[in-house]
Order: sequence, then C-alpha cells, then structure tokens
Amino acid sequence: MDSLKSIAWENVAETAFAPQWDTNTEKFKQVLMTITPQGLFDMAQNPANLFAKLATTGKILPPNVKLNQVPQNVQLQITNKVIGTALASALRRDGWMMKNNLGEDLLFIKINKEISPYSIFLKLAAGEYSRQQWIEYCEENNISSLSFI
Repeated sequence: MDSLKSIAWENVAETAFAPQWDTNTEKFKQVLMTITPQGLFDMAQNPANLFAKLATTGKILPPNVKLNQVPQNVQLQITNKVIGTALASALRRDGWMMKNNLGEDLLFIKINKEISPYSIFLKLAAGEYSRQQWIEYCEENNISSLSFI
C-alpha cells in the first residue's frame, strides 16, 4: 500500500483538485459544450432548468427520485458545483494561475485579475449582477466565450 504524500496547502488545488475536474465534468459534456461564461447570466435566471439538463445528462439522481423532488437550494448547489468545476478547469487551461488560501474560496489569477469560479453561478442566480454588468465582467476578464469543455 502506498503511503500518503504530504503537500503544502497552497498546492492542494493543483495537486488534488485539478486532476479530477475534467473527469468530474465529463458526464455533463453535452450540456457544458453549449454554455459560455457570458451565457451563464441567462442560465442563472432559471437555475432549475439548467439543473434539469445537468441531472438528466449526467444521470446524477437515483432512478426513484424525480427532478421536482430535489429542493431548489440543493439544485442550486449542485448546479453551482458543476459550473464552478467546469469554469475552474477552463480557466486553468486558459493559463490562469490558482491560488487557494486556507478558509477562502479558490481563486484564479491572471494579469491582476481574479475570478472565483465556485461563487459565480450563485451570484448570478442571486441577482448580484445585471446582464450588462456580467457582460462587462466577462469582457474585462477576457472570458466571454471561454469553452467549458
């Protein structure tokens, strides 16, 4: 049996999380390939619809559980995790550097810009951005048409 290897906290995301991102989003590929970061605004206006697409495509629910049986807050958390993971993977492929501090959200940094991929969908769904603000955010960060897959 191999022994566990210790890693510094600042390397956890790169060493432990990143290798799993593509694997974890593969089953959602059919849906994710139709979404861009800029398009997330419209998706976040009806998170239940996006959850239904992800749940159906990824077959994430047990056969005896119907979509409408999943509480809205759980739908939102699952959707946020899938979108956050896909965005994190896309940012990494696009040359963004990861920064993870203990107790803080995972950040991606590139040329003095920061993105926290695991909070974006929740903020959009909560109405923290207007459509125009989100478009400007995507343009400022050069992620408007970044491919999730």
